[in-house]
Amino acid sequence: MKLINTLLFIFIAFAIFLILPFACKAQDVYSGCPMMGDKAGRTAILDSLKNRYVIPGKYSPINFNEMASMTVDTKKHTAHEAVEIQGYVVEVKYGGSETCNCHTKDKTLFDTHIVLMVDDKQHGRGEGVVVEISPRIRAMMAAKGIDWTTNNIKKCFLNKWVTVSGYLFDDEEHKQNSTADSPHGTNNWRATCWEVHPVTDIQFAKP
Repeated sequence: MKLINTLLFIFIAFAIFLILPFACKAQDVYSGCPMMGDKAGRTAILDSLKNRYVIPGKYSPINFNEMASMTVDTKKHTAHEAVEIQGYVVEVKYGGSETCNCHTKDKTLFDTHIVLMVDDKQHGRGEGVVVEISPRIRAMMAAKGIDWTTNNIKKCFLNKWVTVSGYLFDDEEHKQNSTADSPHGTNNWRATCWEVHPVTDIQFAKP
């Protein structure tokens, strides 16, 4: 019996060791919203990726055309990769009220939605790569005196060449809007479901 109790104690301690970091991460709250947003299941897992805020130690370059052609089922890359991509900024706007921000109505807590193009020529809506700045990363930048509000990002970077760094993220809910996944779709407003989300750095670049 003593051996069984000892083994049971070890099992429970090991389970706590494995679960506790995830539980703490899941409950990490910013402006009243946990990492996993306000919905359970698969959406909660995706939202916890959108809300990451650990700055990567290094980034791997990814070619714009390669990323733009990635389908939702691409296996070559994963959402755990930190990458950098160069592109031309054609749109900067507020995201929206969604599960990852617990459906807040406060625009300052929306993601900043940025669209990159391969160059500064005319392109269709279904050819851009989406990258997004999250509220947690924005707050970290503000603590350093860096203004990453949506309005300032637009003022600084719209119609400019940039290098964007951050985590890859497969936003699978937009499969029907992705040219890579639905080449004959009638509402394609992005090249691919894959994004850089969250963005952890953005710098001016040369063409």
